[in-house]
Amino acid sequence: TTGNNNTRAYCILQLALGNMGTSGGGTNIFRGHDNVQGATDLGVLSHTLPGYYGLSKGAWAHWARVWEEDPDWLANQFDMLKGADGKDKSLQNLSGIPVSRWIDGILEDKENIDQPNNVRVMVLWGHAPNSQTRMTEMKTAMEQLDMLVVVDPYPTVSAVLQDRTDGVYLLPACTQFETRGSVTASNRSFQWRDRVVEPLFESLPDEVIMAKFANKFGWSDRLFRNIEMEDAETPNVESITREFNKGLWTIGYTGQSPERLKLHMANQHTFDRTTLRA
Repeated sequence: TTGNNNTRAYCILQLALGNMGTSGGGTNIFRGHDNVQGATDLGVLSHTLPGYYGLSKGAWAHWARVWEEDPDWLANQFDMLKGADGKDKSLQNLSGIPVSRWIDGILEDKENIDQPNNVRVMVLWGHAPNSQTRMTEMKTAMEQLDMLVVVDPYPTVSAVLQDRTDGVYLLPACTQFETRGSVTASNRSFQWRDRVVEPLFESLPDEVIMAKFANKFGWSDRLFRNIEMEDAETPNVESITREFNKGLWTIGYTGQSPERLKLHMANQHTFDRTTLRA
C-alpha cells in the first residue's frame, strides 16, 4: 500500500511550511486504536526490543539490566545460524519474520529462511489478519501449522479463515472495559484506564493469560522476577508499568509512573487540550 509514503509526504510538506518543531505544530498520525502506539513501543515488532533499541548486544545488555536477567542465559535461548560469510550468527541479533510475511515462514523451503526450521505454531494475539494481502496463501499456511492459537475478545478472521478440524485454540481475552492499565496515543500522550466491569464469561486479562503460559512453560519465576503478584496467575498491572518505564529511556516513558498517570486522570479537567499543560 502507499500508506507509509503518504505519511512521509505529509511530514515533508509540514517541514517545508515551517510547522515542525514548533509549539502546536508537527504531524500526528491517527491510529485505528488508542493504544496501537503503546503496543508497538513495548516491542511487538520483529526487529527490535522494547523502546526501539534494536537487537544489538548493547540493546540486550540494557534490557538484561532492567529485567535483572543473566545476559548469558538470554543468549542461550537463541539458536545459531550460518551466515552467508560462513560465520555463526545468533538469532538473538537477527530480525524475525514481520507480521506481513509470517506465511513465508511456513510455506517457503527451509533453505530460504533465516532460521533453522519452518514455523510450526502461530499465536495471533489481538491481531486479525484481514488487513493483509495474500489471503489465499494465508489460509494454506494456517492449515499446515501444527497448532494455531487465537487470543482475542471474540473470534476473528484468524479463527474462521482456515478449514481445520483440530489444533485451533481460541482463548477469550478481556476488552479494555474489563481491564486496567496505561494506554499511549501516537503523540505519546498517556492515560490510565480503570476497570469498568469484571471480566465476562471465561475471558481473562492479557497479563493473566501470559502468566498461565509462563507457569506452564516453567519460567514464570524469571518473567515475573521484579513484578508484584496478586496471586500465582495475576501479575500486578501497576508493577508491570513500573518495570517497562525503567527501560524505555528512548521515548519518554521514564517518570510516567502509575501514580502520576492516575493523578493526571483525576485532574484532567485542569489540562488544556491544545497545549496539554495543566
